[in-house]
Amino acid sequence: MRNRFLLVLLLFVSCSMFAQSPKHEFRAAWLATVQNIDWPNRKHTAAEQQQALTAIFDKYAAGNLHACCLQVRSLSDAMYNSSYEPWSESLTGTRGKDPGYDPLAFAIEEAHKRGLELHIWVNPFRVTSSGSISTSDKVYKNAGKWIIKYDNGSFNGQIIDPGYPEARAYVLKVLMEIINNYDVDGIIMDDYFYPYGGTTTEDAASKALHKPNNVVDVNQNGKTDDDWRRTNVDNAIKMIYDSIQAVKPWVRFGMGPFGIWSTQKKAAQAYGLTLPSGISGLDDYDVQACNTVEWVKGGYVDYIAPQLYWSTQLAAQDYDVLAEWWAKDVCEHFSNLLPNGKKVHFFSSQAAYHAYDGYRGYDDGVLEIKRQIESNRANLSSGYTGSVFYNTSAYQKMYSELAATHFQYKALPPAMDWKPAETLTKPTHLTLTGTTLSWTHSKAERFTVYVFPQGVNVSSAIENPAYLQGIVWQKSFDLSHIQNLNGQNIAVCAYDRYGNEYEPALYTEGAVSTDIEWVLNGGMVLPQVPTNDSLWNAFKPYYITYYGEERSDQPKENAATFAYKYMQDIMTNTKSAYKWLGDYVYGVATQQSYSLDSESAWRWHVRAFFNASDGTVAGLQKVATADFSSAGLPANWGSAYQAANPFVFPTSVSAPYTLPIPVKANDTFLGWYDNATFSGNSITSIPAGWSGILYAKWTSTTSALPTIQGNQSLQIYDIMGRWVGHRIEDLPRQGVYIVVSGNDVYKIFK
Repeated sequence: MRNRFLLVLLLFVSCSMFAQSPKHEFRAAWLATVQNIDWPNRKHTAAEQQQALTAIFDKYAAGNLHACCLQVRSLSDAMYNSSYEPWSESLTGTRGKDPGYDPLAFAIEEAHKRGLELHIWVNPFRVTSSGSISTSDKVYKNAGKWIIKYDNGSFNGQIIDPGYPEARAYVLKVLMEIINNYDVDGIIMDDYFYPYGGTTTEDAASKALHKPNNVVDVNQNGKTDDDWRRTNVDNAIKMIYDSIQAVKPWVRFGMGPFGIWSTQKKAAQAYGLTLPSGISGLDDYDVQACNTVEWVKGGYVDYIAPQLYWSTQLAAQDYDVLAEWWAKDVCEHFSNLLPNGKKVHFFSSQAAYHAYDGYRGYDDGVLEIKRQIESNRANLSSGYTGSVFYNTSAYQKMYSELAATHFQYKALPPAMDWKPAETLTKPTHLTLTGTTLSWTHSKAERFTVYVFPQGVNVSSAIENPAYLQGIVWQKSFDLSHIQNLNGQNIAVCAYDRYGNEYEPALYTEGAVSTDIEWVLNGGMVLPQVPTNDSLWNAFKPYYITYYGEERSDQPKENAATFAYKYMQDIMTNTKSAYKWLGDYVYGVATQQSYSLDSESAWRWHVRAFFNASDGTVAGLQKVATADFSSAGLPANWGSAYQAANPFVFPTSVSAPYTLPIPVKANDTFLGWYDNATFSGNSITSIPAGWSGILYAKWTSTTSALPTIQGNQSLQIYDIMGRWVGHRIEDLPRQGVYIVVSGNDVYKIFK
């Protein structure tokens, strides 16, 4: 156990800890249906009950919870269509009466719509809380021979006796019908096994048939039969867990027992445990024959959510002490001993209702619940943390306050990463229509969505709960709650039913991806020329002049031939494309006694070539002439060209910016414009008639593959602005490329 003073100190300094809320933290609420505690109102119509349930789910989602523990079998009855047990009285006021809809099926659908998991909450053995059921009851007909009656002062009702193997098999059959027929995400049981008040002679019949003579309760010196009873419950739990693993291992199986396991040193010593210091009171081990530690030690459960319905201010049942003991001494300790990386998570059940009923230690109301959340987080280790609030009616009073502080950001349930999940690929075909993001995936059933500023590393972003937008069971997500998507990156991850998250896919809207310095077009404008021949004919006089004057190593009569060859290379040859520009630049640099030693340096000189036009060639328009000879070294040529260029782009853009309209329809910009940096999603519009190319320099390796493949109309350029083809599948080598499709420009990384 940790030093008590250190824990108090930690809580004292954690007033802002909610701002550091973990990304993985179980957050749920118990939704009680027995006696209509939370829902439904039995006097309401089916439609009214459904409306009330969706309103509850809306508050769960708004409060950044991600799971509901819906009570579907409280008194051997059903909030679902059961073959073995009658419809719950809570639905209509009459046990066995059809409510006119299937509440569980409806709840699953509506929960998933809101990104919530639906866990069924069942009471495995309880039949009545008082009195007896009729012999005509459906349960009596199916399990009547195993039902026993209690009247021990604490409990005056009936249970299905766990001492009968057939009774345990019946309960398993009932629960597996739910698992097999409904798409639930989890199952949780609370603290009703053998009843409160203890068992003496009520189970004499099953004891006579099934209790071995050599099984005695060593903790009570052989005076009770509770070791045998605990074994009966252990066997039932293990059978249920194993059966779930055989059909739907992603269904998370948890137990919500009483908050004190045992106060007997002999019981603790048998497991090598030290009991939590200073704790006293009613316990599960002796009162209900409920051995939670055995379930953790054996790995029969995926999580434990003990009902710690006391405060951090109550010494005999101190929340902090108990939470640490369950998290560290039980869950973490025994998880480290389990094979195959198996873990048992600790998610605390917290008494939200005490914040409003004046219970001891809850004088601060919701503030006490916040202290408990901080205590849970102080015990965070290997994913052992979480809150399950009892009950929903109380949680609905505090959800907005928790959402503003300790649950400010959404979270994901800790993954059951020890289970054999199939690796999922990235989503594809990410599309944004208005504010609705959509995608495709062949296998994944649910996904996580992130929105984060450009410049933030993707790997870091998806580990930050501040950027998590939620879990979604559809292949689309509404982003209308994001005030400004411009300058934001969007990522989608496949998220399997075990809670494992996979590699993110990035969405790129129009011309934008992430971490890019855009090098925009500028310079000469000329009519579009669709073929190599027409482009050659347009520039032929200047090429001939250039080769005749600059390439003295070639006969003048061959100048046209060499120029044409280099012109063809622009559109057909990746390696030597634009070599003719390089040759020209080399000549200019030689004249200025300036050495070019890098491939990128000569791009500054290309502008000199485009300034060669004097407007005398038909179809060409003289746009700008810069005197590079007086501009100094090539590093200054860009500013000289910019000063002479009538298309003045801003030098820095972070807000949406529309590219300038061409001088005349169907004109194409040639050249480069290096001095403007357009970061992120700042380019939102390419006007009609603008058919130039955006070249780019990347500052990171993050990328998104466009959803356009095999499209013969694509124009693909490498990072140096060289044309390499029109099929993404046929790119010659790995690297970063520009893809132009109509007015859309993408970055891809192969």
